[in-house]
Amino acid sequence: MTPQELKNKAVRYAEKYFELLRGYNKKQNDLLSRARPEFKNHLAEYVEKQIQEEIQKVITDTRKEVGDFVKLIATNLTEANIEKDKIKFPLRYAPDTNKNLIAENIYQRAFNFLNTAKDVNVIEAEIKKALDIDVNYFSSLIQLVNAKRPIDTVGQSNLEQDEVFFYRHIDEINGAFELRTGIKDLNEAVQSITNIQKKVNSFFNALIDNIQFYYDKDSMLKMSQDERVKSVDRINASAEYWLS
Repeated sequence: MTPQELKNKAVRYAEKYFELLRGYNKKQNDLLSRARPEFKNHLAEYVEKQIQEEIQKVITDTRKEVGDFVKLIATNLTEANIEKDKIKFPLRYAPDTNKNLIAENIYQRAFNFLNTAKDVNVIEAEIKKALDIDVNYFSSLIQLVNAKRPIDTVGQSNLEQDEVFFYRHIDEINGAFELRTGIKDLNEAVQSITNIQKKVNSFFNALIDNIQFYYDKDSMLKMSQDERVKSVDRINASAEYWLS
């Protein structure tokens, strides 16, 4: 899966998300706003119950569709991250058990080195050397170093100055590696899909909670003026309105 293919998917997923969201709200608006002569001779309580049952069906049907969408996006992100790891750890993903075992040994070697090396200058030198010799060892070192990295290395009082420079240098070294190998493009494409995933997951969680009418800032901006007015006003949900 190439970065461009992922970016194209991100665009399609964004469009699908908006269509699902707009369709969900429109169906409910239609249920509440259209005249219902079949309810003319019924009590308001009965009418309200019937309308709410119809709305609940919209919620249930949309929840299934969005749930499938959530799974699709998660699968694509998993595949994209595997593509990145194949570049970083070619031996780990080789169709050869012996090479897989070598990859495990290399990772253990990196782990052992970092457990014994305490000087950040020594660690940085080892990472630079690994980059020229073995991408598997280099990526293992980078992964392990980042696993121990403080969340924010800028302005942290508990970090020595040389540690701040160390993490900065590591980012520069790894950044150059990712640019050269195409991982940077993959990261950007993955981030685009991740941004959509967050929106879809929030929508799905709202559906699980049976929330009627769901919006986010981007979807509101894409709505027509008529859709926006209906959505903001939420329709005057009274029996008299339904029966008019």
